Amino acid sequence: MRFKHIWLVFSWLGMLLVGCTSLGEKGKESFPGLLTVDPVTQTSIELLSPTNLQFFSSLVIPVQVSLSTLSNVDSLLFLWCPGEKTVTNLIGIDIGKNGSITISTNLLLSQEGTYYFWVKAIVSGGYTIPSRPILIQAYTNVAKVAAPLFSPLPGESANPLSLSLSSATEGSTIFWTTNNWKSIHSGVSPLSLPLGFGNYEVKAYATKYGYLQSDTVVGSYTIRVAPPEVSPGSGSYTSNQTLSFSSSTREASFVWTTNNWITSSSASLVLPSGWHIVKAYATKDGFLSLTNVWEYSISSSGVATPIFVPQEGTYESATLVTATTSTENADIYLSTNGISWIKTNQILLPAGTWVLRGYAEKTGNQSLTNQKTYTINETQVASPQFMPIGGTYPTNITVTLSCATSGATIFWSTNNGASWQNSSSLSLSGGTFLLQAYATKSGLSPSLTNTVSYTIEDTQAPIPGGSIQVSNIQNSSAVVYWPAASDNSTSQAYLRYLLVYATNASLIDTLLEVTNASSNVSQRGWTENMTSATISSLLENTTYYVNVAVKDNSGNTALYTSTPLSFTTSSASQPNGLFIIIFSNWNTTRTLYLPGDHNNWDPNSVTLSHTAGSTSQITFSNTIVTNIISRGSSSTAIEFKVINNANWVDQWVFTSWTKVGPITLYDSGKQIAVTCDNNDVVRVLFDVGNSTITATVEARP
Repeated sequence: MRFKHIWLVFSWLGMLLVGCTSLGEKGKESFPGLLTVDPVTQTSIELLSPTNLQFFSSLVIPVQVSLSTLSNVDSLLFLWCPGEKTVTNLIGIDIGKNGSITISTNLLLSQEGTYYFWVKAIVSGGYTIPSRPILIQAYTNVAKVAAPLFSPLPGESANPLSLSLSSATEGSTIFWTTNNWKSIHSGVSPLSLPLGFGNYEVKAYATKYGYLQSDTVVGSYTIRVAPPEVSPGSGSYTSNQTLSFSSSTREASFVWTTNNWITSSSASLVLPSGWHIVKAYATKDGFLSLTNVWEYSISSSGVATPIFVPQEGTYESATLVTATTSTENADIYLSTNGISWIKTNQILLPAGTWVLRGYAEKTGNQSLTNQKTYTINETQVASPQFMPIGGTYPTNITVTLSCATSGATIFWSTNNGASWQNSSSLSLSGGTFLLQAYATKSGLSPSLTNTVSYTIEDTQAPIPGGSIQVSNIQNSSAVVYWPAASDNSTSQAYLRYLLVYATNASLIDTLLEVTNASSNVSQRGWTENMTSATISSLLENTTYYVNVAVKDNSGNTALYTSTPLSFTTSSASQPNGLFIIIFSNWNTTRTLYLPGDHNNWDPNSVTLSHTAGSTSQITFSNTIVTNIISRGSSSTAIEFKVINNANWVDQWVFTSWTKVGPITLYDSGKQIAVTCDNNDVVRVLFDVGNSTITATVEARP
């Protein structure tokens, strides 16, 4: 596209220097349009930029103008003047009669300020087509007035209100309009604007001498009469009902009817026995609200008419309709043909149009009959339903899922859809669950996903696993053990136990005493998965009592026994140590012989026989005497040998040993000597199936 600038210095300038002030005043009065169409030549001039009241932080102003029907237009003039001065600035551009065109150029302003800007098209013969003027502002370092604020904020109201417009710039003037600047009002900030019933789009900006004009703000307000509410609401009643209307619109009047506006309503709002459709609207100052509708069933029999859920209408899948009545213990009868009646409160409606009827009956009295129409277009599987419904439950529950679409397959998830299970039920215990479910069936669209929340409050205490036992009683220690407890929501591995012991049983025979132990009670604190513990620092020859409490993750606790178990520690002057041998992990049935004294090995001294996979244990006193079985030649050691044949044939060979404690091996690894005192406890574990022997010595406490 070819065009050139023309700096006009001929006689046209005289004409152009006239009228800037009047144009400016006109521009102040309203926001002019940016499109001008000449009625004679039908030439159009549209300012694409700048727009009216546009602010620039530079003295270089980009301009873009669109023109059409230019077959007779020779050139285009851009004109501007500051303030109330006459025009002294212009640019001319040669158009060349080349039809529609969009032209872009820049205006170079000489100084900051507010300018009037417009365009003129020069037609052959000197005829000119002026556009409407606009205002542009160019300031490079001036503060802008704070934009007006609305109070209350834009939105809806049921009552007329007083709108406050204010600017944070003190002493500013606010200009506002409610009809898109067809009329403009102004006042010093803050100012009040009354808004009655109707719709308003409030536009406003603020000005102050020495400041840039603020941004224009826009707020939409809708003020209309609020629809009426009624008390009591829709429903089934067993006596006449007096209705009371109200509206959030103050001092509103009400118009209502029970016969679809056929005749004017009476002054009475009492509903007698029968079915009633009540319609009402509110009115004030000539403005009307929307109309609300309520439905009532008034039964003089004393039995409330059933209500159907969901409401009548059109559904895209087989729909389960439930009927309820507010009359307790009343029987409900349903029918889809008005002839055959079924005593039930639910009915599944498949594809088709159904007129569902229902009434309630109690002690020979019958309610009015409810009648609703349902249209079922079965193109989509019905959403699954849950039983019991979502909510908070005090203990574990089993949720059953069902679908009204026969033959549908149900999928459910409790992890926000990360994985889906295909079953008709699931068990929930201890916690909060968001249960989602949908259903599918060949030939139909999948159902919508139904979502419901369950909270299972774990109030059930753990169940102790059995009796408390005490073993390895010494003069200052003992081992206490007990079977693991079980719980409805916490797995065994995460149950915690509290072991307490005292010399007085009455201090630990209740759950409260155990969990809030006194200073005379010793304890092994709450420990996860603890089913045994060694208690020490006991007094010799003293009777102790022990008890155990168990706690789940929800804080529920239980006591193992209300009769604490007692035991008595031994005296240090009366040794009673034990020598324990345990055989385990056999692959086949074996018979083992323990030979006797080191100086007189007797294969028949002790025999031990058991079946494959079992564990056997034999216990001896380890008090050192001359005739003790397996005693070595030393008076401070116990020796023994294990063979698997009474005639010393095919001696059992152990290829590896694991030794814990002061153990000495003899006879090529077939004989063990364990150094011990009279009061030591010696425990030896034989792992024959894996060809290893483990010997351990538990030192005396």
